[in-house]
Amino acid sequence: MKKYLSLIIIFCSLYLTLLVVLIMGPYSSRAQASEHRRLVPFDYPTIQAAINSSTDGDAIIVNHGIYYENINFQGKAITVQSTDPNDSKVIALTIIDGNQQNTAATFDSGEEQNSQLKGFTIQNSSIAYGAIYCSSSSPSIIKCLIKENLGTGICCSDSSSIISNCFIQNNLGGGLFCWESTISIQQCTINNNRSKGIYCGEKSSITISNCLIKQNFGNGIGCVDSTATIAGCTISGNNFSGGANGGGIYCINASPIIINCLIIGNLAKKSNGGGIYCDFSSSPAISQCNIIKNLAISGGGIYCDVNASPTIPNCIIARNSAFQYGGGICSTGAGLISSEVTSLAIPRPTIINCTITSNAASENGGGMYSTFSFLKVSNCILWNDSPDEVYGRFYRITYSNVQGDYLGKGNINGDPLFVDSEAGDYHLQAESPCIGKGERGCDMGAFGKYEEGPK
Repeated sequence: MKKYLSLIIIFCSLYLTLLVVLIMGPYSSRAQASEHRRLVPFDYPTIQAAINSSTDGDAIIVNHGIYYENINFQGKAITVQSTDPNDSKVIALTIIDGNQQNTAATFDSGEEQNSQLKGFTIQNSSIAYGAIYCSSSSPSIIKCLIKENLGTGICCSDSSSIISNCFIQNNLGGGLFCWESTISIQQCTINNNRSKGIYCGEKSSITISNCLIKQNFGNGIGCVDSTATIAGCTISGNNFSGGANGGGIYCINASPIIINCLIIGNLAKKSNGGGIYCDFSSSPAISQCNIIKNLAISGGGIYCDVNASPTIPNCIIARNSAFQYGGGICSTGAGLISSEVTSLAIPRPTIINCTITSNAASENGGGMYSTFSFLKVSNCILWNDSPDEVYGRFYRITYSNVQGDYLGKGNINGDPLFVDSEAGDYHLQAESPCIGKGERGCDMGAFGKYEEGPK
């Protein structure tokens, strides 16, 4: 009898223990989890209230709704996010509305990359400082839709922010403004802003990769007194209708690296440089780019002004138009120029293995126009430009195929036999006279590979 009683007691004890675990376990887990996850509006009525109570490492999860707030991260290494930053519908329904009072989100207390804002729509902020303002901080802004703000979408001053997978659109003050900052912009779409898409100024350093920058009512990208790397981007349909220069990209005392980009359909109707504008000692490296169907007064594709010396290898410059000079490229300097080309104010572009074709200028230089300037051109194809391929003085053109002929070492004059120029395929057919006729036996045109060094 005692034996059975002992077994019953043991069984009851185990049962009660299991029951306690089953009942209390979820509450215990929730209590433990609540130290790291703060839910809005379930645990806190506002996002800022959750931030105020948070500590480094916390995640603030915000449910669907419109939050009329002006939040400040207060220097905390926290993540503030919607319930699912990977779902565009969730992002559209989780809104921080600045209520035209101030910035919607501020980072100004030394935040670093582990201070993250993810998966929100940011809208209706005031003019000053932008919808998201970063000052002396380095936050991460990820998968946000930043739209319809009265000022700039994002404003960075003395910051090193990472901005990835965001849509920045329909803002009255432009898409993104950087001042004395080091910024990385990755896989973003910046479109339909009422001013510049991106402005990089005052000793900033910016990396823009795999972005779509389109249909902004200003320059697509402006780079002034700064450095930039622009890689794998499409810059299209930006329309600078004002008097300043550069529809797609403009550079003033800046030498960005522009590589593997499509620069298409940009307009500078009242100024110069539809695709790219270079001025005041700018020496950008523009390589493996397609610069197509841009329009300007002069320099439909590229315009080089005072003391600008870009290096342009392996580009296609096609179907650009100018109301005056230089449908493809216009290069003009300042002051007098001697026959020895000694002026320090003149542009000196270097153009290697480019295909320059089907560009048009209303006056002169359908392909290239040069005055008070010196252009070094090699291994290029200049064909079917109107009214002429080359206009002006002080060119050195060698090992190139120039329609109508141009005196220079290794130059030829013959149909390049593009695969399908009407469809925009400027590869060479096997019978092309440009194959193997460039310097050191490389092919002429954008797909040739010239290697410097001793023979």
